[in-house]
Amino acid sequence: MKKIVFFLFLYIGIFIPAQNTRIIYDYQFLKDSTDTNSKIIERMVLDIYSHHSEFYSEAVAQSDSLRFESAIRQMKTSNSITITSDMKKGEVRDKIAKYYPHYITFLHTRVGGTSYKVIDERKLHWHLTSETKKVNNWEVQKAKVTFAGRNWEAWFTKDIPLQEGPYKFHGLPGLIVEMEDTTKTHRFSLVEIKPMPKIELDKNPTKLSKNSVEITLEKFREQFQKHRKDPTIVMRMDTGKIFDANGNPLDINKIIREREHKMKEKIKKDNNHIERDLLY
Repeated sequence: MKKIVFFLFLYIGIFIPAQNTRIIYDYQFLKDSTDTNSKIIERMVLDIYSHHSEFYSEAVAQSDSLRFESAIRQMKTSNSITITSDMKKGEVRDKIAKYYPHYITFLHTRVGGTSYKVIDERKLHWHLTSETKKVNNWEVQKAKVTFAGRNWEAWFTKDIPLQEGPYKFHGLPGLIVEMEDTTKTHRFSLVEIKPMPKIELDKNPTKLSKNSVEITLEKFREQFQKHRKDPTIVMRMDTGKIFDANGNPLDINKIIREREHKMKEKIKKDNNHIERDLLY
């Protein structure tokens, strides 16, 4: 049986999503396009509010919440904070916000120790095809779009007349149920639609950083590529000293060299970004 999503229909013929609706997608992708074993499946959440939507990793949001609660407890008991690596879960750290009614889109991300709020004013020029099929008893129709260096195929359903979808995608006459790029290394699949939990609304619903540097897409691309070429530039600018557990000074240059090697190896394997045009 289909889950029902409520909506409002304005006289101009535009469907506005019902507020406080949560849509769940599975996101499958390869981090390394040369390694089929690098496939990751991450559960993603699309929260729809009255004036905007937020798209983020479920695991990252849960991890961030647990780390915050742990930090509060530690401060109350010991006046210090220790964050361990096992507290950090999830692979997709980026978050997307779209603001209605014009779907003004922002990428919330972090590069080189700085949090950015990146405005994306690119338009999605959809091509609707006549091809249809059934997905979970929904009649879906194929649409195609080229965006950020990739060609995408989306399947949307008019049974759920929300002009929404995963990541930055929107603007079709129905909710996007499935979406995959033509290299078949990035894929979104709808899992569930449900009301947003009231307890989350009562606490603090937004998952977006409030202390980000707002920047254009062009400027962000420069910072993104600069970080990939020189991932330890921030560390080298720090003139402070580092000591071991016994108070002995450590060789900061050696630490930076080791860190740089590890980061460059990691970046080398992270070569299949969803926005391919950020890489060149």
